[in-house]
Amino acid sequence: MVSKPTPSSSPKTRINQVIDALFAYLQRRWRLLTLVILYIFFRPTFESKLVALLQSFEPSWGSLIVWLGIIVTALTYTYVLCRRRYVISEGVRFWTAVLLVGWAYYRFIDTHYIAIPTPITGVCYVDLLPILGSCVALVVGWSHWKRAKPKQEGVHNSRLGYEVECPCTAEDEDLLGRIKEAQDLAEKIFQTDTSNAAFTLGLTAPWGAGKTSFMLAMKDYLEKQHSDETILLDFNPWMYRKAPNLTQIFFEEFSRALAPYNSALASGFTRYVDHILAKDDSAWLQFGARLLPQGFKEKSTSEQYDFLKKEIGRLGRKIVIFIDDVDRLDSEELIELFSLIRNSSLSFPYMSYILAYDKEYVASQLQGKFNEHTYRYMEKILQVEYPLAKITPEQLEEALRLELKRIGSDDLCTPIESSEIQLVYHLPTLRAIKRICNTLSSYRKELEGNVALFDWFIIELIRIQYPRVFDLLRVNYTRILRSEGDQYIINVLEKGEEQNPLATASLPDHPLYGGIIHPSRYLSEHHDSLQIKNVGLVIELMEMVWGESRKVAPLQANHVDYIGRYFYRALSNVEIDDIAFHRHMDCPYQELKPYVQQKHTTHQWEDLCTRVYEKAECLEDIVKVLRLTFYMHSISEDMVMVRTINDLIDRLRDSSEGRELKDTLKNILECADIRVGVLRYFGYAGEYGHSSTLPFNQDEIEEIKERLFLLYIEEADPLDPVECYCLWLQNRIAIKIAPKGETLLKYSHVICHPKMDKIMKEIIEKNIELLIPCFIEQDSLSKDEYYLQLPYPIWYANKKKNGSEIGYFSDFIFGLDGDSSPIIKEFQALIREWLKMESNKIPFEFKHITPANIQWRRRYRFLYS
Repeated sequence: MVSKPTPSSSPKTRINQVIDALFAYLQRRWRLLTLVILYIFFRPTFESKLVALLQSFEPSWGSLIVWLGIIVTALTYTYVLCRRRYVISEGVRFWTAVLLVGWAYYRFIDTHYIAIPTPITGVCYVDLLPILGSCVALVVGWSHWKRAKPKQEGVHNSRLGYEVECPCTAEDEDLLGRIKEAQDLAEKIFQTDTSNAAFTLGLTAPWGAGKTSFMLAMKDYLEKQHSDETILLDFNPWMYRKAPNLTQIFFEEFSRALAPYNSALASGFTRYVDHILAKDDSAWLQFGARLLPQGFKEKSTSEQYDFLKKEIGRLGRKIVIFIDDVDRLDSEELIELFSLIRNSSLSFPYMSYILAYDKEYVASQLQGKFNEHTYRYMEKILQVEYPLAKITPEQLEEALRLELKRIGSDDLCTPIESSEIQLVYHLPTLRAIKRICNTLSSYRKELEGNVALFDWFIIELIRIQYPRVFDLLRVNYTRILRSEGDQYIINVLEKGEEQNPLATASLPDHPLYGGIIHPSRYLSEHHDSLQIKNVGLVIELMEMVWGESRKVAPLQANHVDYIGRYFYRALSNVEIDDIAFHRHMDCPYQELKPYVQQKHTTHQWEDLCTRVYEKAECLEDIVKVLRLTFYMHSISEDMVMVRTINDLIDRLRDSSEGRELKDTLKNILECADIRVGVLRYFGYAGEYGHSSTLPFNQDEIEEIKERLFLLYIEEADPLDPVECYCLWLQNRIAIKIAPKGETLLKYSHVICHPKMDKIMKEIIEKNIELLIPCFIEQDSLSKDEYYLQLPYPIWYANKKKNGSEIGYFSDFIFGLDGDSSPIIKEFQALIREWLKMESNKIPFEFKHITPANIQWRRRYRFLYS
């Protein structure tokens, strides 16, 4: 929505503006101009004195060194000033220009002075002046270029920065279509007959509704169309808050504005302020009257009035005074400002006051002073109130769309429109829209791509518009929202429901363990303390994010794993970056391994383990992710990933058929870098059951396990006996396939891996002292009782089951040299006690052995990880 263009100023007006600017500059530089004129008039006298002084200059090596030193110092200082982007004043620039003109005249034109040369050919000592002038010019040019460059870049990179809250100018796009309206109002004020008394107009609208922009458009129109017939003054009383006397400051500003047109008026108003300060009832004005000198009271009141009225009439111009930010003053300051306008507006002609304010705020401030007469008091001061038209929903939607486009969040427009949110209630002004868009563009870099933009928009809207509600949500969201699986849903108070039993908990106000909070009832009961005018609007926003009908999805605020990001504006130390995760998951398998290894050393490992299968959709990705999962299971046993592997195998089955599935999976299992992960998978599957259907029969599975274990032993360098024993312990159980092949069940201990058992027996015999703690399990309930987990079926614990291939474990232990090691000797004592007990659990006090508790830890990890 673009308004009609502002009428351009005429050539005559532009010429007048240039002339005014030139004379304003000369007025600031009058001292220097006076010296130049005196020099022109008395040039012979100046030359006789100056030439005599310059001709007495004594050239020497000392003079040359000092001369060169001045140049080096000037160049160095120029470099320092350029780095600082130093701004040289116009006075220094003017003096530099005068000196350069004088140097050129006496160096090349006038013959009264002969420049003294230096030892450098063609260079004179007086040439120091253009060198210094060049330094000044360099600093001026460099500073201007460096200041202009960011402005040019800002045009193209505005999305990288914030939107600064400033009034719109006539050149800006007028989203509200008010420029033509402002021009019409300015013209109407100009045509108003103020020859007998001043005119006052109140421009009213809520905060952030564009009052300042509207006034600027009015002023711009008057400057371009009626510059020869008006004198414009901007006065912002908020800039002078708590000043000793607002009236005195106003007339000082007013006198400066009138000085270029009538100096008698400027001094006359200074005297007239004495009348106002002495007669007004305001305590502030009375105080200001005592500060003024008594000389201002020489003329009577009628004489002052007649003089000022006459001089204002002689101006032949209308005076328009724009007073902004009236609604930022307190009650005392408002009364003083209105008293000032009352005294001047009722007295002086050809003056118009335009005040911009929020009427509701001003009335609330004056309520304590005038009670029911507040509006009547305002009507006495302001002859006309001009309320700005309310911003339409269409204008707000367009403004939001353009702001979202500026910050590069165009994708947010569609979900906002489909949500049917009523912006006119939640973002009623352009200022509110700029604030929310600045917030959207300022979330931490690590959250980019890690939050759902629509959820971020709604929650930040709550934070900005209802900050106390946001704090309530952030601290108590587990009480305000209920979880159903992965989804958070807002608690709804059913009809006739009273208090939920959880609300009577022993810690009713605890953010985690307190009672359930029903938002609609709670916000209604505490709307004053939470500063809410309309509870329904807040509930509407909450329903958009946590409504029961909204589907849950990753990254959304209604997902239990992601909600914390929105309230704490950061990823927790256990959450991985979504963008980095998806970028790495698109890489080939070998390039993924360093990323996985890096995450293994952080708190984000668990999050990676639970999400790794997200990118497995096509057959190629399933194969890659399945291999990656086995690799993750190889480098860490902290997270048991059996269920993830099962799901990936099922996906692989859906993407391939028959022999192809078997060959594909067999090729994956043969990879050397995942061998440990595969063995751990088979171990857990055999011990705790398996819900996936492998394309192998029982004999093939046992053959794969044994072959992979032997390869692991062969390639391990160095070999870790404890790790080796744990793998063997997991895989010693034969896996039995159910008749239909749909599940894998735990099978009894049998000798089905003779090669694997044989090599493990050799490893145990060579590393018995290191492996003894692996045979002992502490009771989970009693810390003083222990179980023996012997390496069956390598050795039997019962002599009656002793066979030709399997030895008796006690014979092996007692055959060791107990004196060679305190650990072996203590374990032999444990075995003796164990043989005496009928139960497998025995009490014992260890001095040298620390039980490894391998079985208990594995069982705990599987159940709770």
